[in-house]
Amino acid sequence: MRLPAVFCLLAVALIGLSERAVAQAPQTADEIIEKLNRAPPASPTQRRTRGLSAPPGSAGQAPGTPYPAQPTATGQESVGIPIEPPGEKAAVEQIFKAPPQTLSVQQRQQLADIAQEKPAIDLTIYFDFNSAEVGARAIPGLVELGKALSSDALRGTRFLLAGHTDAKGSDAYNLRLSQRRADAIKRFLVDQFRIDERRLLAIGYGEEQLKVTTDPHADENRRVQVVNFGG
Repeated sequence: MRLPAVFCLLAVALIGLSERAVAQAPQTADEIIEKLNRAPPASPTQRRTRGLSAPPGSAGQAPGTPYPAQPTATGQESVGIPIEPPGEKAAVEQIFKAPPQTLSVQQRQQLADIAQEKPAIDLTIYFDFNSAEVGARAIPGLVELGKALSSDALRGTRFLLAGHTDAKGSDAYNLRLSQRRADAIKRFLVDQFRIDERRLLAIGYGEEQLKVTTDPHADENRRVQVVNFGG
């Protein structure tokens, strides 16, 4: 017996809605923990360059003097984990201690550059249009994030909460909105999960760092990036 065409179309529509619901479900705390504990992908060339170059004027190092390589069991140069230059570590410490509104454009960009080599995860946290209020749609994703960041696996670790928008609207508007939303996420985590606010740095980048550069208006550009900056 053949089903009427209308029932076939309805079945296809329901399947599509089910798949969309699965795709938009918030990532679980375990999935977030796994991503934030995972070594980030980076080419050997990139890691060697960042790991073995000393910033000019570093203590005990003449400008241009390379850091010694980390030896491996075979005595060969290691490129698995970059050696963090003292100047970079000091810059991160300074940025985490400063109020976000006092950071210069150069400091914000420096932190974003360093974040590219840290474990990170992109999350979709739903906000209403032109709003930074944490509503019902945002809570499930934030609860999973809070459970992850307050877990024993990530206890004592510092995180960057980077808010990103798509390219709709002006640069200044998107920058302000992304900062308000990043601040709202931080407040939720501190209030609901008692996470030490010194472990969380909320910075809005607006549309400065599009994830899909070929489509500035793509949904994927509206995201919160959580980056593990260690203890």
